[in-house]
Amino acid sequence: MTPLSRLVPWLGLVILGASSAGAATFVVQPGFDGEDTAPYSFLPALSRGTRETLYAFNDPEDGHSFETFVRFDLPLPLIEGDEPVAQAFLALFYGFDFTEFGDANEVPGTIECREVLEAWNETDLTWINRPAVGDVVDRVEGIDELGAVLCDVTPLVSRWLDGEANHGIAVTNPTARLLGFYSFEANVEDALRPTLLVETVPGPGGAAATSSALGAVWWLARCAACRKRQHRWQRGDR
Repeated sequence: MTPLSRLVPWLGLVILGASSAGAATFVVQPGFDGEDTAPYSFLPALSRGTRETLYAFNDPEDGHSFETFVRFDLPLPLIEGDEPVAQAFLALFYGFDFTEFGDANEVPGTIECREVLEAWNETDLTWINRPAVGDVVDRVEGIDELGAVLCDVTPLVSRWLDGEANHGIAVTNPTARLLGFYSFEANVEDALRPTLLVETVPGPGGAAATSSALGAVWWLARCAACRKRQHRWQRGDR
C-alpha cells in the first residue's frame, strides 16, 4: 500500500485519479451522533464519551495509558447494495500531542487497529469495563507529525456487510508518543472528526480500480480548505 494511504499531509494534496467507473465511495461521518470514547487508565472508572478528544498512548510505568474506541453505523445504501468492498479505511486526524507540557519525546508513534468483539456505548465505557478486542488488522508506524492517519479496515467492513456484528474499531498505540485525535463531539470541520471511507468493487462492466488509495485521497482532497491544526493536549480534558 502506498505511503499516501497511511499518513497524508493535510495541505498540498494531489489527486492521483478518480473513482473507478461503476464503483461507489461512501464517506461515513456521523458527527455528534457517532459513538466514540477514549478510556483513561489513571482514572479507570471515568467515562469520557462526551469529550472532544480521543487518545492513543501507552504509559504502563505511570499508569496514564489511553485507548480509543469508535463505531460507525453503515449507511443503508451500502448495506443493501450487492457490491463487495474494494477497500475501507478508518481516518483519524492526529491534531494534538503532549509537547505543550514539556514532553520532548521524539519516538515515532504507531496505531494498531483491532475489531471490537463486544457491545459497548460511549456513555458507560470506562477503562475498567473495556470490551474485548481481536487481533491487529492493520498497523500504521512511523507517525512523527500531525495530520490524517488512515488505517485499513477492509476485512472488518466486509464481514459486517456479510452479517457479522458491528461493534466498531479499537485503536491502540504501543509507543510512548501521545497521539491525540478529534472525537465526534469536537467543534471542528467534519473532515477532522473520525471518518469511515468505503469504496465498493464496480459491478459487471465497470472498470478496475486504478489505485488502492483513491477513496482516501478523494476524501482528503475535499478538505483542501481546512487548515492544519496545531492544537495541544489539554491537561484538564482527562
